[in-house]
Amino acid sequence: MSDDKNQKYAKPEVEPDEVEVVEAELAADDSQDNDDSQAAVIEELENQVFILQNRWASLKADFENYKRRTRSETETIKKNANEELVLELLPILDNFERALANAPEETSFTKGVQMIFEQLEYCLRKQGLQPIASVGEPFDPRYHEAMSKDDGGDGPFVVKQELQKGYLFQDKVLRASMVHVASEDNSKEDDNNG
Repeated sequence: MSDDKNQKYAKPEVEPDEVEVVEAELAADDSQDNDDSQAAVIEELENQVFILQNRWASLKADFENYKRRTRSETETIKKNANEELVLELLPILDNFERALANAPEETSFTKGVQMIFEQLEYCLRKQGLQPIASVGEPFDPRYHEAMSKDDGGDGPFVVKQELQKGYLFQDKVLRASMVHVASEDNSKEDDNNG
């Protein structure tokens, strides 16, 4: 009976190769679970890297746009910064021109005033001030303001007299020229051509 008892409780005999195979299968199952979880972690990290790279590229583009916009705004401000000052100086320029037009003969005082006027004009030209051509030019409402007109002909209007000089500042009309216009007579031109 003791042999029966011993047989009942005895360890079953197992070949060593069978034990290794079972342990290998268990290890393979564990490594498979490990590989799956590692693959999921790697995929999640790759997704986060992709998202962060997109955010970085977007922020970089936004910053470049910001730099370009502020550079453009700064240039515009610099370009037009003196516009108000130049506009206030125009009456002084007009008064200099009137004074020189009515000045007595060439005296040292008149020459001195002429030099000061030329200096002021040069400084304003360097900043972008340009006079608008008027007398003899076709009337252009963008640059000329007609104060009076003669309706002698049937042709286009031409500026005959400049009452107040107009100016461009940085290629923008700062003050339109006040002018007297007259229409050209096309029949006179036809007679000269025929």
